[in-house]
Amino acid sequence: VLYTAPTGTGKTLTPIGLSENFRIIFVCVARHIGMALAKAAISVEKKIAFAFGCQTASDIRLHYYSAVEYSRNKRSGGIGKVDNSVGTNVEIIICDVQSYLTSMHYMLAFNDEKNIITYWDEPTITLDYDNHELHDVIHRNWKENKISKMILSCATLPTKLELQPVFNDFAMKFTNARFETITSYDCKKSIPLLDKNGYSVLPHYLYKEYDEMIDSCKYIYKNKTLLRYFDLNEIVEFVKILNRDDFIQEEIEMYFDTHSDITMNSIKEFYLELLLSIDDEDYAICFNYFQENRRNKFENNEICRTTSLMNEPVKNNELKRTQSVFAKHIRKETTNTGGLLATTSDAYTFTDGPTIYLTDDIDKIGQFYIQKTDIEEFVFKTLMNKIHINQKHLDKITDLEKKLESLDVATSDDTSKTSFTEKSDHGKMSNEGKALMKEINTLRKQLYTITLDPAYIPNTVPHQNIWSPEETIIQNAFVSDIGEENTKKIMSLQINNNYKVLMLLGIGTFKYHENKEYMEIMKDLANQQKLFMIIASTDYIYGTNYQFCHGFIGKDLENTTQQKIMQAMGRIGRNNMQQDYTIRIRSNDMINKIFKQQEENLESTNMCRLFNSE
Repeated sequence: VLYTAPTGTGKTLTPIGLSENFRIIFVCVARHIGMALAKAAISVEKKIAFAFGCQTASDIRLHYYSAVEYSRNKRSGGIGKVDNSVGTNVEIIICDVQSYLTSMHYMLAFNDEKNIITYWDEPTITLDYDNHELHDVIHRNWKENKISKMILSCATLPTKLELQPVFNDFAMKFTNARFETITSYDCKKSIPLLDKNGYSVLPHYLYKEYDEMIDSCKYIYKNKTLLRYFDLNEIVEFVKILNRDDFIQEEIEMYFDTHSDITMNSIKEFYLELLLSIDDEDYAICFNYFQENRRNKFENNEICRTTSLMNEPVKNNELKRTQSVFAKHIRKETTNTGGLLATTSDAYTFTDGPTIYLTDDIDKIGQFYIQKTDIEEFVFKTLMNKIHINQKHLDKITDLEKKLESLDVATSDDTSKTSFTEKSDHGKMSNEGKALMKEINTLRKQLYTITLDPAYIPNTVPHQNIWSPEETIIQNAFVSDIGEENTKKIMSLQINNNYKVLMLLGIGTFKYHENKEYMEIMKDLANQQKLFMIIASTDYIYGTNYQFCHGFIGKDLENTTQQKIMQAMGRIGRNNMQQDYTIRIRSNDMINKIFKQQEENLESTNMCRLFNSE
């Protein structure tokens, strides 16, 4: 089964329904997606098991609901030690790609193959690379697979025609094989796609040549999930103008029988039908008219400027809060940035929820936002000075903790001595250990508590007083909420200082970090929607269930495949309905890749190569 539906429409919950009649092997690459399914399954008392990083069946772990043989905890009376080797009750086993074959053999040990379904979530992950370490694993999984019922679930699956070699291979292995396609494009949201200058992207704006427009519309008609990225307001305006000038009066009356037929989807489909039916002369008139009257999403924003004065001098390297003294707001004309300046003049356009900026050069974008935040030079120098002082203390604390660790090993190896971490017969720590601990505690007390004036934090009231247009407060402008405790934790970590400054602005980064604690804090803040923005690489997009209301697709992703761009766009507007959304493309060349059939589909090429039993 090829199961294609827009992101955020519940594909990942499908195994719960299927488990009513079948045993399910759920395969995913992103562990947190498996955990999200597990939570949902447990909430309806499904019996599940986990297989992440498994080499043998002994590595598989059962949830308590699934346990058949177990010991009782003598104190609590609850389940104690579980015998994970008995999987008779398991309805859904959740595994990563590397553990699929182990999970498959485990489920076959307790169930008839006819009663098992393999549900492969996002099978195109890593297939946008010519070579990847997972490719050999994927090929082996397909080659050694013994399950005859397989669902490939993804928002951007190649077409049935493109995957014909995969079907042929599957049919060679399983007699009487048949193939089904399930495609859904229904979406009750409108998520406008904007070009780098802040203009809505629609076919009647993109293509001057009639034939190009028709080719694009035909492609969109076959891939109607793209309709969710059409700006409904712009479409309504298009229909109104054409109707006003007597282009389409009869078409409207023929297409919509009753008021109940007028829905978001039907209006967008009607727009597509209009473009496909319009003749080339009428289209030329329409194109010229709408080019001349095109509206920018961010135009006519008059920005307020203020000056800030320091009330008190800085003493003893202590950062005092700056207090802004506002003169009468002076409106000024600003260069259109396409809504790029998220920390200053465009901040108010980021409404309702967090933003994700997708780029492969995370550090460059992070540095850009630090520079564009317009923090006064004196304040920034003082801030960095405190961070550097803290870093020196942290480095010294790390060295002292290593000494404590080595001292612990040395003293514990000598049975005649007491480890500094253990109390002696007299209940006292060794003198050397006590001295080290005292020095560490002294250094920790000397760490500065670092904060940033609210005037620099996007969309706070002081910030909006400076940057919002017409001196108004935008009520649904989104503000980060890092919290004092998380701020202290981040400031005490051994990470690049830029990440600390970004965190003060409410911006987190998702990339490979050696400091795992930083990533855990960022994931937790993202899950709770506490961050204003996340800057992430494309390798983090698949299966990201965090709710974003706005997103950037960086211009360095121009060579990204069409399917991966669609996956990136799918991160926006996943959950709540009545909110404002935007996707802001930083390269206009990328837009044609979205709305046109591509000559090469690397994902389908790799699927045909790897999903092969030879």
